[in-house]
Amino acid sequence: MLIGIKSLSLMITKNKPLAILFGISIIAYLISDLFFNDVFLYLVGGAIGTLLKPVGLQKEFYVAWLLILIGVVFLYQKVNHSLLKWLILILIWILLYLVDIALYKILPDITSSTATYLHIGIAALLKSILLAWIYYKGSRKNIKATQ
Repeated sequence: MLIGIKSLSLMITKNKPLAILFGISIIAYLISDLFFNDVFLYLVGGAIGTLLKPVGLQKEFYVAWLLILIGVVFLYQKVNHSLLKWLILILIWILLYLVDIALYKILPDITSSTATYLHIGIAALLKSILLAWIYYKGSRKNIKATQ
């Protein structure tokens, strides 16, 4: 147990930007979900649905959302410009609301306030972990490329 805590502490101190991004993202997700419940989910879903309507892919809505997310993450991995990377990371932050949809499929009954807060907490934690992991992978790739 002590070894795990030491390695976690070492990982956080060696990767301060990762820990800062995780903290900021979990706070941002919690604030957006607690005060504006599912607003970003509806906005992003509506935008993607509107884009898919002329193509006729409404039935593959979630698959298209996942493919867009994967494409943006791939783009994030390839871009080297710092400002552009941060803008793409914000777009990934928004597109990660796909996690909420997956949780609604797993935890369908969130009618009680306890279940709602549990859903918000799990979703914020999962989205923050995914965002921090994407950031970590992108920053590690750029560090290796510059060396």
